[in-house]
Amino acid sequence: MSVWYHVKTVLFGLLVIPVAVSVPVAFAVGSLEGQWPQLVAAAVLALVVSLALSAAWGRRRDRPATWLAALLPVAAAPAAFLLVWVVGYAATGGLGSTLDVFSTVGWPYLILLVGVQLMGLPLVVPVTLAGVLAGSVGGWVLGARREPVPAGRRGLAIVAGGCAVVLAVSGVQLGQHAAVAALLAGDEAMSDEVDLYEYRPFEPGNRLVTPDRPVSLAIGEDFPRLDGATALYPVYGAIGQAVYQPPAGREPDQPGFVDRYLPCSTTSQAYDRLIGGEADAIFVAQPSRRQLDRAAGAGVELDLHPIGREAFVFFVHADNPVSGLSLDQVRDIYSHRITNWRELGGPDEPIVAFQRPEGSGSQTALLALVMGDRAP
Repeated sequence: MSVWYHVKTVLFGLLVIPVAVSVPVAFAVGSLEGQWPQLVAAAVLALVVSLALSAAWGRRRDRPATWLAALLPVAAAPAAFLLVWVVGYAATGGLGSTLDVFSTVGWPYLILLVGVQLMGLPLVVPVTLAGVLAGSVGGWVLGARREPVPAGRRGLAIVAGGCAVVLAVSGVQLGQHAAVAALLAGDEAMSDEVDLYEYRPFEPGNRLVTPDRPVSLAIGEDFPRLDGATALYPVYGAIGQAVYQPPAGREPDQPGFVDRYLPCSTTSQAYDRLIGGEADAIFVAQPSRRQLDRAAGAGVELDLHPIGREAFVFFVHADNPVSGLSLDQVRDIYSHRITNWRELGGPDEPIVAFQRPEGSGSQTALLALVMGDRAP
């Protein structure tokens, strides 16, 4: 009896609750104005719907006799969905890119995902998932508090504690996102990354530049596979959106089309994909010596075509009185000849010089254009 209860309960959490929650939340997101009303509505609806359904499920007579065995499958599905989001956000660092990761396994929330993509508010998804986890566990406990009450209070504490940890971790991530968003709202703040979701080709409301007149080039088949650096994604993403015109039945806004022909793998991975034959053209900074050696080793000749210029701007902390550095001083800092701000007229503090990972476009350009023959 317990085996069938576990199977049915997990499927209930994997399929029934996500669909039941997605419909009202998607409707609320589409009908309300403003981010906070949408987020509050998503949290409340997810909590209420999952609580009501789980309370009814908790009154089942075929449930196991102990809290741990009976409640664990209830928490498993919603906790797993939220953990996928947590891991995805930790790996990508952007809400939009995390939404792409989650959509591969979170298809039971398809209605919600479609609504969120149309509205451009991916933050609704983790808020909804947190509400579902809290409502599922809380509702089941309320429903199960009738005769016979499950035994083993320790099992109840274990499951509740595990869910609390998952909610706490996701809350920390959302709090960090909110803190960063608040910081970036300041006049003197800048982000070190780009939310790629805002520049995803063919997505409604994206921030890509669109031509003000019909383009002279239209590609309807044999689409070139483009890739590149994060900073250049808005460039080649706009190109693909403007000239790629798939035939009827192959909609360009389908995730598979963009992921195949217009992904963004960052500079180092884009070079790997180009050398490995997985990309036809990449939009990146000049190759590093290691990337040139790898291409030569693979028998690949890189054909370079400059399309623009970029500048390096070096920032210091807002409280640092040093307001200008010469090129030689920058070189001395990165070659460790100058190690203290006092040497530049600043405070008696050590200099911590930021560098990008080896193989990234900006690091390669820094070495080639700024440092020259000096080793950082």
